[in-house]
Amino acid sequence: MDSYKATGLWGRSLGNEPDSANEDSYSLLKGTYKTFRERAAALTSKIAEALPNLTIHDVTHLDALWETADLIAGEGYPLNPAEAFVLGGAILLHDSALCFEAYQGGQAGLRATTEWKDAFASIEARSETKSLTEKEDDADFAAMRVLHAAQASELALQSWITPEGEALYLIESHELRKHYGKLIGDIASSHHWSIEDVASKLQPQVNAPGEFPREWRVDPVKVACLLRCADAAHLDSRRAPDFLRALATLHGISAQHWTAQNWLERADQDTANPQKDSIIFTSGKPFDEKNAESWWVAYDAIQLVDRELASSAALLERRPQAAISPPFQMRRVTGANSPTAASQTIKTVGWTPRAVEIHVGNLEGLISKLGGEKLYGAEQSLLIVLRELIQNARDAVAARSAIDPSHEGWIRVKHEADGHRHTLIVEDNGVGMSDRVITGPLLDFGASFWASDLARREFPGLLSGDYLPVGKFGIGFYSIFMVASAASIASRRFDAGHDTVCQVKFPNGLSLRPLIVTGAPLGFGYDTSTRVTIQLKADEGNPATIAVQKERPGYDIERRLPLSQCLAILCAGLDVTVELVDQRGTVSTVHRPLSELDTAEKRRDWLFDIAAPDKKASGDEILDAHAQRLRPIVKDGRTLGMAALSIRRLGSRSAIGTVITVGGLTGAVALTDLSRFVGVIDYEPNSAKRDPRLDAAAGSMALETWATEQKKLLPDRAAEPLAWCIATCSLADLQIDPIEIATFIIRDEDGFSVLPRPSGRSCLCKRSCILSVSSPKSYRSTP
Repeated sequence: MDSYKATGLWGRSLGNEPDSANEDSYSLLKGTYKTFRERAAALTSKIAEALPNLTIHDVTHLDALWETADLIAGEGYPLNPAEAFVLGGAILLHDSALCFEAYQGGQAGLRATTEWKDAFASIEARSETKSLTEKEDDADFAAMRVLHAAQASELALQSWITPEGEALYLIESHELRKHYGKLIGDIASSHHWSIEDVASKLQPQVNAPGEFPREWRVDPVKVACLLRCADAAHLDSRRAPDFLRALATLHGISAQHWTAQNWLERADQDTANPQKDSIIFTSGKPFDEKNAESWWVAYDAIQLVDRELASSAALLERRPQAAISPPFQMRRVTGANSPTAASQTIKTVGWTPRAVEIHVGNLEGLISKLGGEKLYGAEQSLLIVLRELIQNARDAVAARSAIDPSHEGWIRVKHEADGHRHTLIVEDNGVGMSDRVITGPLLDFGASFWASDLARREFPGLLSGDYLPVGKFGIGFYSIFMVASAASIASRRFDAGHDTVCQVKFPNGLSLRPLIVTGAPLGFGYDTSTRVTIQLKADEGNPATIAVQKERPGYDIERRLPLSQCLAILCAGLDVTVELVDQRGTVSTVHRPLSELDTAEKRRDWLFDIAAPDKKASGDEILDAHAQRLRPIVKDGRTLGMAALSIRRLGSRSAIGTVITVGGLTGAVALTDLSRFVGVIDYEPNSAKRDPRLDAAAGSMALETWATEQKKLLPDRAAEPLAWCIATCSLADLQIDPIEIATFIIRDEDGFSVLPRPSGRSCLCKRSCILSVSSPKSYRSTP
């Protein structure tokens, strides 16, 4: 006899002898369930083929859930035949979508889903060493893990077509499928819901069909609680049999799960408990030190069972239906309250489980250091903070533009002053943050929201599209406490109402217990999604001008630049418009995306905004000459630079013309000579500090294309050989072969002469470069 038929739940419901008046209804439910089970068994047998590293999910697991549910519910628990049919159907469906056959189109259909594409994009970004097949397999598992619960709700109504064109359903009876199919699917899906969602999303009662007895009403919440508790508690070796474990090649967490379940024995009532309301887990053999991680997997699992039993008991107890749908007999798990207690029944040998976790005594101090001066340095701290906030705003705006290509994004920086107190505000009209994001990943030091599962749930399809976030490390937000005495963040999702704004406040600087406030702050615009406000420390002074060069040996004097120019330099390569509202309320645009610089005049204005805004009207000979040759560096439609090959050298660090960015934002505002190029080129990040690697973000092909055009724009060689010499050095510094234009000025006793392709000679440019030309690709300049 099938094992589920021996349970009390089955025997008191569908296994009971029917009276003559209800015999047809019993027969319909029992016959339909029999076919339902046979077809679900065929479907779940495919799970091991699709996901071989999973523990057993076939019909033996499904039948065992009846036994576990019977143990949890207790003797005499009320369950009528219709509820038994719904429970049995939900058991059959709850994990059935962990195979390709559960999806329209099979594996190809799964891989066409947004969830699969998002999973693959995330895996590809962090698994560079894996093969394409391995990444696709990993994405299959990740997507099914996300989708299988929701897909379970569709399976009861889904058909499969035979070669003869006949449509087959898991629930063969049309009447039962019509009346209970959606309900069974929803309950099957609910095993991945929170207990609060079970209480709020499921109907409190579903009445019987006309031909059934009235008392065969179904309580969906009771059935759902029974399913989730039984599924959590089925942890024994039947799910990880010895022989299959021997055949499988398992590593990491999969191996730990198999070992944990292989060594556990089936759950049972704790006979030592006088209240008889506790279940107990034991192990067939002790876990040695080599298998300690598997012990902790087992411990985490029994803690989950304990939580499910407790939350289900609390829910069922407080419902008005408690008299006819009472809490289950089993309410807790023996030993789940501590590792020491659990080790009394799930034995260990050679080591002792203890509730010892790595902790940081001064977490605030650690965050302050790792997210502050120890990472970024003490200089230009205010500009670093602005850069990190603008980066977060840019990612939010770019995400919304990816969702809605017609969206016109902006970032706005405001400077407000009240006497000697200064406040900076950075706001944007990007995607914004829901309360679970603003109180979750935003405050999780070292965790990037865009790399989280929550990002895929909040914005499905975003990561698998063209969207590329700049933020990768999840620490930039905490940089604000380098300069802020107080700070607050207010945000709402762009598609949510103004009344959903959530605020997180740090009124006294960095604190691990910020204030959470519901409602928009004063001045939060209806077109604003996120607003970050930082009240500057007194020693930061007036941010209207910012020191970019300190007075020290090698420099003439301290140099300060206006906030508007600093922002223009910081955002030199950004793909979002940036505005500044100064303390007088004057609004100015300090940066436009490089892709919008489509005329020579716009490019010149942009270059002067970066290098010398005070000379924009009168001009500057060197900047004007380079402005004429500014050209975009483009890859796959994205503008990743706007630059001219450098053909001049300045004798001192007194100007800004070369800006190196990472993700469109520069690491520091520095007064430099015109080195390699004039303008901006974006590079790949080397670390969270945002120092650039040697590789241009556009890649070598795009850079070569740009360089080819730059060579054609050089002045006449005969008239300006020095310009060609410097251009040769500039190309070499950019790791571009300069052989085509190679020109060198050689020192002679009587002066200098032009010599193409010299070997080990001195170049007569202001940098006094020495070049090695053993091969065309080996040109490198050394000061």
